[in-house]
Amino acid sequence: MNAPRFLAATGEPEALRAWLSGLVPPEAPRQRLNRVFDGPDLVVYATPETDLLPLEEERGLIVGRLYRGTEECEVVGSLTLSESRHAAWSCGRSLLDGKWGQYIGFLRDGGAVTVVRDPSGAVPVHFSRCGAIQLYFSHGQVIDSFASSDAGIDEEFLRQWLTFPFLRTARTGIAGRSELLPGTLRSSSGKSASIKAIWTPWRSTSVERRIVDFDEAARRLRAVALATVPAQIGHLTRPIVELSGGLDSSIVAACLFKAGKGFEAVNFVTRAPDGDERDYARAVADSLDAGLSELMEDGAPLDLSAPCAPGLRPPLSPVLQPLRRALAGHARAIGTHDFVTGAGGDNIFCYLTTAAPIVDAVSEAGIPAGLATMQDVAALGDCTLWTAGGLALRKRLRGSRRPLWKADRRYLAPQAVAEHPDPHPWLERPEGVPAGKIEHVESLVRVQHFLEPEYPGGDRVHHPLLNQPLTELCLSIPSWLWVRGGRNRAVARAAFEDLLPAAVVRRRTKGRLESMCVRAFSSNRKRLAEILLDGGLARRGLIDRSALEAYLRRAGQPADDSYYRVFDLVSLELWLAARRG
Repeated sequence: MNAPRFLAATGEPEALRAWLSGLVPPEAPRQRLNRVFDGPDLVVYATPETDLLPLEEERGLIVGRLYRGTEECEVVGSLTLSESRHAAWSCGRSLLDGKWGQYIGFLRDGGAVTVVRDPSGAVPVHFSRCGAIQLYFSHGQVIDSFASSDAGIDEEFLRQWLTFPFLRTARTGIAGRSELLPGTLRSSSGKSASIKAIWTPWRSTSVERRIVDFDEAARRLRAVALATVPAQIGHLTRPIVELSGGLDSSIVAACLFKAGKGFEAVNFVTRAPDGDERDYARAVADSLDAGLSELMEDGAPLDLSAPCAPGLRPPLSPVLQPLRRALAGHARAIGTHDFVTGAGGDNIFCYLTTAAPIVDAVSEAGIPAGLATMQDVAALGDCTLWTAGGLALRKRLRGSRRPLWKADRRYLAPQAVAEHPDPHPWLERPEGVPAGKIEHVESLVRVQHFLEPEYPGGDRVHHPLLNQPLTELCLSIPSWLWVRGGRNRAVARAAFEDLLPAAVVRRRTKGRLESMCVRAFSSNRKRLAEILLDGGLARRGLIDRSALEAYLRRAGQPADDSYYRVFDLVSLELWLAARRG
């Protein structure tokens, strides 16, 4: 079962009727979509498994799920947005006030249609224009079945993607097709449209919202997580929790266990010890009385062919295929299609590896707090107090010179380097924001690149930690509390220490996939060279062919982690080939 899919068309009534009459045949099944809302200026199609919440008085439709409350959550079953009779801003804000979820809101307002995407970004939505009609759609394949388009590759997207990795902005790889970013709304009337951010992380980092007491922060984090995580999973039948053995997925599993929600757990095991976390996963499964399946890395070669159904952007690195194959095979074997992951936990729980917490503590809580945090950072980084203090001083002096997004010029030709990153509303930071909070927010932006609503085989993926209430709470906790006692994610560890094995709560290491990735690189050097050195990027003059060739032909094990960069370039190259670019 694929993730829910939808398409919405908006426009003036006469133009919308003309567009609908032009569909040939008018009601032919397209991606199994049925018409679920039919108004004079808004028509919505969706698959049968898509959650829908009609607004009263035919004011629109919510695609997805909406909840009310943060410590005793309930599904919203009916909704009236009285504010929607006024400005688009009020219309969108009324969805955020006291409510949260994973949704797209299609709201009608006196001739204008406003589309709102919730801050979690769990439900994808893109938009495009078809003549006088505005189209909103979940997947590229959906719009392809409704509107023929000869739109080609957006060449600026290639430069942005290459120069500023892991920065997902509104731009997609297809010209004329954009993404509505999380926490933003788009209001259209006739042929005009405007976009505005109605939610950004910065509001939660303000002094007024700051929680400076460690115990209170842990208590509130526990309460919100225990309520919001299972609320999002309660309707699923036999969900599979990806239990890595790390803290974040263990917290997800503990929340489901505490709520009495049954689940099955899986742990992926690499052939090398660095990715073998079975002992930790077993300890968590035993403590929560959950079944655990251990999925071994297979020896199958990577599939480095172009994808059959390319999306609007390149997929994630092909080096992850062994993990994806194992998960897909297990899902087929037990007959389920929903995976629950702790992905994003590092990001929401402020896992920082810099001296920023020291800078924040000194400027916001005084020198004694800064000295205590210096000890915490030194213990966390296994360095001396002098080293930690020196790094903090350097960061403090650098201050506002921090770039908006770090560029990566490895293996790029000069003409491939974009001068500035495309804008993202979450990166428009106010004056005076602490250094650690800037890094915290940047981490939340970065993880959006890696969040997939579904795996390649169509199985759905749920990221319950990244919900709006929990995100806002974690942003209100100062960075220095997150490193208390020389432990990363310290507040989250304290919040769940009584529900998880001590070995997991006190764990200082993380499982890694380096050996699997190095092995994949070493065994595919020749094929990687064939793909990259004479592919679409080379023809466009976007890569430094000689530097890349030298790296690929270097004998022995790679001396650095540039092989990850190579696999990302391959992902882009295969996507280009599938798009005939």
